[in-house]
Amino acid sequence: MMAWIARALVILIILASTAAPAGLVAKDPAYDVPARLALPWACGAGYVVTWEPEGHWAERKATGLAYDFSMPEGTPLYSPGHGHIYYLRDERPFDTNLGNYVEIIIDNDWLVRLAHLRDVQTGEGPVRAGEFIGYSGRSGVPSAHLHMELFVRDGERWVAPSREELDELFRLPVADFVEGAVVTNDGCPAQVVMDGEVRPSAPTVPLGEAVELVVPLRNDGLEPITLDTLQVSLSAPEGDPLVAHVEGEWFLDAKGQAEVSLWVRPPRAGEWAVGRITCGAGETAFGLSAAGTLVVEPSALRLVGIRVPPEVSIGERIGLEAWVENSGDDPLHVEGLEVWGLQPDGLPWTAATDSGGAIDPGEVRCFTLEGVTVPERVGAWQITHVGYRDAHVGPAEDALLFAAAGQSFHVVGPELRAESLNTTLEAGILRIALQLVNVGTETAVADRVEVWGWKPDGEEAFTLEAPVEALAPGESVRVRLEAPLGTEEGLWRLVEAGYWRDGTYMRVRLPEQPTVAMVSPGAPAPLGDDPAP
Repeated sequence: MMAWIARALVILIILASTAAPAGLVAKDPAYDVPARLALPWACGAGYVVTWEPEGHWAERKATGLAYDFSMPEGTPLYSPGHGHIYYLRDERPFDTNLGNYVEIIIDNDWLVRLAHLRDVQTGEGPVRAGEFIGYSGRSGVPSAHLHMELFVRDGERWVAPSREELDELFRLPVADFVEGAVVTNDGCPAQVVMDGEVRPSAPTVPLGEAVELVVPLRNDGLEPITLDTLQVSLSAPEGDPLVAHVEGEWFLDAKGQAEVSLWVRPPRAGEWAVGRITCGAGETAFGLSAAGTLVVEPSALRLVGIRVPPEVSIGERIGLEAWVENSGDDPLHVEGLEVWGLQPDGLPWTAATDSGGAIDPGEVRCFTLEGVTVPERVGAWQITHVGYRDAHVGPAEDALLFAAAGQSFHVVGPELRAESLNTTLEAGILRIALQLVNVGTETAVADRVEVWGWKPDGEEAFTLEAPVEALAPGESVRVRLEAPLGTEEGLWRLVEAGYWRDGTYMRVRLPEQPTVAMVSPGAPAPLGDDPAP
């Protein structure tokens, strides 16, 4: 053992790329800075949003405000603003990681991360807005795309900016950054412009039916152009986005005009507003501000009421009953009912049933729904919307929202949370000090606590276990775990903690995800970072 210790240098790395340098702390970051930044690709180019922040957070793939864009490998990328750039590489043996990436600090309070770049680059230095910084690629992931993530300084850490304070992002409304939308770099004058408001083929449309939108366009350039794609972004009364897309071939002569039609099926009633048009011509894309409205009539299906349980215990399935009435004159075909809501931490949850059939006029029917999400968080769980599926007017998987609900129920029971996690590594022994607190409503009686992670090969897991005493609500305890790591060099990643209660495993979210690195003398320490996108 002593001989091995003499041959190997053991280094402990805690995820710190999101820690801000000391001495550069700003009290109130200026939230108008992100609106002035430019998108990091060429003027006039546009790329599709494939993953939004909520998906990254739910899968623990990001801690900042993160978006993924479909982008072919080799696309030139440019700095979105003046600042200081760091060229980095993620060596963690995850199923996916950041690969080659850059971090650009702008105005001292904002950080833009661009990941999965094609080429390995090293170093750091000042960078100007619009300066070439590399090519997009597929490093760290199976398929090529660009991961773009925004952080704001909070004391000595980088955190996700408040979405409530962000009106614009990269010179575009934040609402434009929705999954499926083409986001274009509008830093240059467009050749194609709007030639009037977007017009629906009918002033109103029943919920669930498709309606044709007519988009008038004009070519203000001196050369003809042929468009091959067009996308319309709409926003619902409550701000929910909808993107409609069509492909074809539309010729616009110099100073000429054309009208492009496409169909859209809004999933909820109310007045929908057209906000933006994106059209493409080969490698060029034009993002245009647009106007126009579409009124969707309410459904004849009416929510009579929802029966919620007085309480739901941690780990117990959520069961709901919903009564609906057909207030119309014709039968309604309901293939299933769905309920959406928000957990105490703001993440979404759903309950659903696939049972259904025709509901006659005046008939009231009861649906029994079961939660898709199993509660792991105590507190108030909100019910926000109710929808149904009708294959007679659209795809069966597309739910039509027909009612808003303001009810809630409480999840009770013990809930352990990790307040802190500290690691030390000495003589090949990993020691963990895990501070747990019971934020629940009942005493937490656990059989044991576990912390597990992946060995350097990324295929085999390792586990540390320790007993834990019963904790009353509000009480905390420091649990100490230790285990030998052996002699395998590389990154040992801690992924998750949890505890066993009556044969059921309950997760405990870690405040951070440390990695323990074992490298040979003289070798550079591998980079530790945030959850990989």
